[in-house]
Amino acid sequence: MTKLLHLRHFALLLIMALSSCASNSTINIPPGEEFVLGEQENSSFRLELKNLGREIIDVRAVDKTEGVQTQGFGLDGKSKARLRIRRGEMAVISNPSQEAIKVKAKMTKTVAGMRYQPIPDTSSPEEVPKR
Repeated sequence: MTKLLHLRHFALLLIMALSSCASNSTINIPPGEEFVLGEQENSSFRLELKNLGREIIDVRAVDKTEGVQTQGFGLDGKSKARLRIRRGEMAVISNPSQEAIKVKAKMTKTVAGMRYQPIPDTSSPEEVPKR
């Protein structure tokens, strides 16, 4: 009887340990801003996202040294997606809409380096007409 009790306690501890490895959070992203995740992370991680709003959000992985996008997509409202962020990359979730959005994020581990930043202006400067 005590072996069964010990086995149950061990199983419960194992389940608790495995569930604590994943990190869940709801991210609020203001209009015109992006959420950067994993900027100081030194290993890969998986990211599962659920867009809780109705607007499309932009999700991409960016190489930390080059600053170039390595993968990306638009995530429709009320949709889910999975993304693997490799070592040397960070995740960037952009809210180009005019209203704040919420994104539910589940990560395979606690990820170092999170911050908000304005969406960079990528439009080219307009030419000034010659007189």
